[in-house]
Amino acid sequence: MNEPALFARRGTAGREAGFTLVELMITLVVLAAVSMAIVTVLIGSQRSKTSTANSVETSQSARMALEMMARDLRSAGYGVDRDYTMAPQPPIAYIDSTQVLINENLSPYPDSTTAGGVAVHGA
Repeated sequence: MNEPALFARRGTAGREAGFTLVELMITLVVLAAVSMAIVTVLIGSQRSKTSTANSVETSQSARMALEMMARDLRSAGYGVDRDYTMAPQPPIAYIDSTQVLINENLSPYPDSTTAGGVAVHGA
């Protein structure tokens, strides 16, 4: 057998049978780059999801706290002096969707005190 013919036939047969080391290395580098891009996107989306979930939970907690305070303010002072028919105590607060109106008690209990037998008002 002729030696150049052997190399020529082996080269063509080897070329058709598999990949070279350079081709495999290029494939691995491209695969690594694509994998890193996918991992980066997944990590970013996970952080975004966590941040959004925390923001929603914070908003819901604040809304719930405001609703609890509004409910407490709405019910504050109602029915305290039902038996006093002359001038019943007004509610302490009126709650609207945008404002809170609070009543001031200008003459707190006791309405008057005595100091040395003399009635003092507002003390």
